[in-house]
Amino acid sequence: MTNHSSVKKQTTLENILNDIVSQGGYEAALLSDGDGLPIAMNVTSVEIGEMTAAMSAVLRDVARQVRSQLDLANVNELSLVGDDRFRLVCRFFQTDRGQPISLTVIVPPDQSYRRVTNLAIAKIKEAWIK
Repeated sequence: MTNHSSVKKQTTLENILNDIVSQGGYEAALLSDGDGLPIAMNVTSVEIGEMTAAMSAVLRDVARQVRSQLDLANVNELSLVGDDRFRLVCRFFQTDRGQPISLTVIVPPDQSYRRVTNLAIAKIKEAWIK
């Protein structure tokens, strides 16, 4: 039963990422755990997937350092913007059980991301409960 529910959860998470990539026109979407290990992803190429996973882990470490060194209570988002105006956004949140998760997306120029990622985070939290 546990294996079936974990497969179902994995499929649900992948479907959520597929939806946000489609809705937002993003180049990639990656969900990773507190250690930076990928849980689910939707990427346009292997190279983009590897780069997104690596940057997600780096940004999680940056968020931890900012929290501790600047004594900020919580860092829930980091964003990098390139000269080409593509944006790498890493949104940090926790499941209802306190498990740290990050959602990382690569957003094309002049494309919004907050509404789509907010909805995705709500759906991810809901899927985690099931």
